[in-house]
Amino acid sequence: MHNISNKKKKYFRQIIKFIDENDIYRAKNWLDVLPQVPYKKYFYNRIKEKETSPVVTNKYLDLGRNALIENDFELAYDYFTAGKYLTENPLFDYYLGKTFFTCDMPEVAMNYFNDYRFTGSIKLNKCYFYLFIIATRLGYKTNKKYIQKVREINDFLNLDFSSKKKYEEKINLPSKETKEDSCKEEVNLHDEELQEKLEYIKSLLLRKKEHEANNLLKKIKVSSKKEREILNQFEKNKRLYLNKVK
Repeated sequence: MHNISNKKKKYFRQIIKFIDENDIYRAKNWLDVLPQVPYKKYFYNRIKEKETSPVVTNKYLDLGRNALIENDFELAYDYFTAGKYLTENPLFDYYLGKTFFTCDMPEVAMNYFNDYRFTGSIKLNKCYFYLFIIATRLGYKTNKKYIQKVREINDFLNLDFSSKKKYEEKINLPSKETKEDSCKEEVNLHDEELQEKLEYIKSLLLRKKEHEANNLLKKIKVSSKKEREILNQFEKNKRLYLNKVK
């Protein structure tokens, strides 16, 4: 990381302010004054994200984020993929990564986050933090590199992202399957709550055990409208769990 003076940081934050206020002309002029700007690619990527089909981008981002809030992962995937196809805005790679991250598919999420870190800007610090969490949980040695990038970017932007503990507590990724886990295919579903049943079935789907998962799904009996909604939502998300989308 380049050593950046507080004066330059203030200068750079003004450029970001211009970009976020859609004053792209002034942002580019300020950038051109300093040809050797550290993180110059960061600024131009940010400009690209703001300039690329803003109306269509915002429409599909809003639709996808609302679906993500409702845990409708397949619908979120469809909206983000459509937005990416229509606009080629890098932001959709970040949100596709977040979608797969949220539904416990870290390896797929990592692919999208890796795409975003080379072309994105607005969500770059969060992208590297997700990569840090995924790499840590999966035992990859690159985790230290990712958290260092988080610190560099946030120092560069003068952001307070120093406490990673609260973020780790919010994120609960499954660890890699052990031999002991793979032997535990039998479970007495009648002794489990609906959510626990579905969590177990999801683990089967993530391990490509679709036949066993479908057999267990058929055995589930719901006793309320709410349980029926939960089960229907799970059925809609099956395609993502099976990882047939990329």
